[in-house]
Amino acid sequence: MTPVCNHNHSKGFTLIEVMFALVILFGGLTILLQGAASSVASTKRAQLMTVAAELGRSKMYEIEETLLHDGFQDTDEEDDGDFGDEEWKQIKWSSKITRIDISNPQALVSMVAGIALGAPGEGEGEEEAAGLFDGFGGGEGGGIFDTMLPIVSNILEKAIRKVHLKVSWKNGNEDQEINLDCYFVDPTAIRL
Repeated sequence: MTPVCNHNHSKGFTLIEVMFALVILFGGLTILLQGAASSVASTKRAQLMTVAAELGRSKMYEIEETLLHDGFQDTDEEDDGDFGDEEWKQIKWSSKITRIDISNPQALVSMVAGIALGAPGEGEGEEEAAGLFDGFGGGEGGGIFDTMLPIVSNILEKAIRKVHLKVSWKNGNEDQEINLDCYFVDPTAIRL
């Protein structure tokens, strides 16, 4: 008897198998390229955010030095520009220096709550701050606090300035910005 051999097995891939493999390969490469492009965009966004924060910090120091050197003005001041001197011309800044208004007890309580107690937002922690003024009248008429408020608020309004600094830039078509607020005190203005 003679063995029967079936030689119909192919030794290669069919065209459909090759095309299917190529589709899977191109699909995988597309996903990898999209991930890499997204990673590059995120890295650029993070780099610009870091640079903008550092430039904003240096600008705030510069504003502080100017305020301490030239003194506080009686009117609000606004200024703007870019960071071209630091070779970041695409990053812009604008600042507003304002007097604070603490002519009423509630404003003073809010300021104490926001600054002294480290409350995260305006109006938060006001009950705790109001407790600091218990026994001093607290705005309810006739107390020491009510008598001293005009004097204290006048001194503080001369001695404190709020600086709002906005740093902005474009990341592709997207506008980005960082807002910084800082309070500066002129110790020479606090004289009785």
